[in-house]
Amino acid sequence: MENETKSRARFAVVAQPETDCPRPPPGIRSGFLSIYQSISFFVQPFCCEKKDWGRPASSKTWFGEVAWSKDDVIVRHDWQEVEDVARVDDVVLTVGSTHLFVVVVTKSSVYVFREDDVSRCWYSRLTEKAEDLRFQSHQWEYIRRDWKKEDDQEALKDPKTSSSDVRLLCTDERVLFVDNRRPPGPASDPKTSRLALIHDDSIYRRGAFPFVPIVVPFPYPVEVAKADSGRDFFVLLDVTGAVFAFGTGTRGELGVGMVRRVDEPVLVEALDGIRIVDIACGGWHTLALTESGDVYVWGWNHQGQLGEDKNPTELFPTPVDIGVLLAAGDVEEGVVGISADGNSSTLDVSTRSSIVGASPHRDAEADDIVLRRFVLGNNNSNQSQLYAQLDKS
Repeated sequence: MENETKSRARFAVVAQPETDCPRPPPGIRSGFLSIYQSISFFVQPFCCEKKDWGRPASSKTWFGEVAWSKDDVIVRHDWQEVEDVARVDDVVLTVGSTHLFVVVVTKSSVYVFREDDVSRCWYSRLTEKAEDLRFQSHQWEYIRRDWKKEDDQEALKDPKTSSSDVRLLCTDERVLFVDNRRPPGPASDPKTSRLALIHDDSIYRRGAFPFVPIVVPFPYPVEVAKADSGRDFFVLLDVTGAVFAFGTGTRGELGVGMVRRVDEPVLVEALDGIRIVDIACGGWHTLALTESGDVYVWGWNHQGQLGEDKNPTELFPTPVDIGVLLAAGDVEEGVVGISADGNSSTLDVSTRSSIVGASPHRDAEADDIVLRRFVLGNNNSNQSQLYAQLDKS
């Protein structure tokens, strides 16, 4: 155990989480936000970087891994134990992948190529209009070399190339281009996000390639603050706290009822009037964190990823009762972080012990603040992990 001091608080790292670090969402009630910020200040060096709107160093894929630095893109193939290194003549902003394809966005261009054929790609210039994207065949020089997962190579990272204005959202087969750049015009004009579907694996299988990008309109001007995707759907959060969703909805993953498919973003009306500050998508389910520290969930619950008390399918957002997850003597202060992956959900909950020694996870004094991590789903529902402890000093 290692003790640190920050803002008159003594912090102890009790356990390292195996999943991504939480990030304090904006607007969380002040009663526990300052505590959470003190905790996260020290926890971050001990755990991995969260895959959020900031550019990660690498991205896991079904075929291995895609990593990148300022001007290199590396595609690693686990089963072949080789990696292809392509040099990009521009600064890489972000990279995404489907089951078969990798998409690279630089400051001036967009590239699309099959993960097993790096030498040949499709290329388009990046303009101010999403509808101007047009792909043409392009040859890409690359180097193939041996690589093994156990080599423990250091991840590529160059945070200076990070960009919050251009993002990629990837499902199993489709890639959505999210453009937050301000178009030419008066600075007083509201900033509006533009969406374009720039790749679909099924088009390639049908022999209709290159793909012609499709502009995806919002029902009204929206500025996207955060976004995530599942197996075949997208969820977007705007700067006002409203949530939009589109894609396949047969398992309730859109939060708008049982729908076969929605091709344009629709407002999740069940959350109207509730300010959402963070979202997370699993394979077929979604989580939303509110400004007051509550969590709403919807979608498929076949492995308990929404909670054991939820229906097999939740078609609309329903609140999570955090109290049923807590140990005797613990009092919820609020949820401070959420994440989802496949058939699991992770909740980081700020709790306070009301009884000395009440929690089975630690020797606690009354009113100790503890950040506890709950993993739901994957047959591990309600699994609790002591994440960090903040003692009063």
